[in-house]
Amino acid sequence: MKANAALKKFDINPKHGVQRAIQTVGEMISTAPDPLSVANSVLVALGGAEELSFPEARIKAKALVQRAVEDGEQFDSEKALKFAEAKVVELVRKQPELKVEVDNAKNQPVKAVGKRGRPATRTASGESLKDKALKICADNASLTNAQLAQMISRELSISYSNSYYYSSRVFKRS
Repeated sequence: MKANAALKKFDINPKHGVQRAIQTVGEMISTAPDPLSVANSVLVALGGAEELSFPEARIKAKALVQRAVEDGEQFDSEKALKFAEAKVVELVRKQPELKVEVDNAKNQPVKAVGKRGRPATRTASGESLKDKALKICADNASLTNAQLAQMISRELSISYSNSYYYSSRVFKRS
């Protein structure tokens, strides 16, 4: 197999160096309407097999291009594929978030990520925070809003600002 012919097919000039070749293929993959098929076409052109996982396909395509540029006419697809596999393993070890993408692409169960932004409205046992906070407020009506907020924060394990909201806004004194 002629690696230079495959590189030429994708408008990659080996004379510009490894970094430029990797940038070119990465740009070509990311700007394509179907990035997975472009990454797979690079893989197949350089002697690899198609991948179902986009992150793996992208990493392997870049690794094969790297080997093709570095090796030139001595390019061996078997060695290059082993190098690409090692690159995937190394990157997943260094960046575990890639593993989530890889697992997701293979339709395997992925650990759920917690919501961000809005604070929790339920306790760990499933009870309403508002109901528990109102009960604390009613039981300690003689305390100031700040004292109530400290007590709510401590007992319900929520932030002081969230507990102050309950003591000053939700619980209205008569």
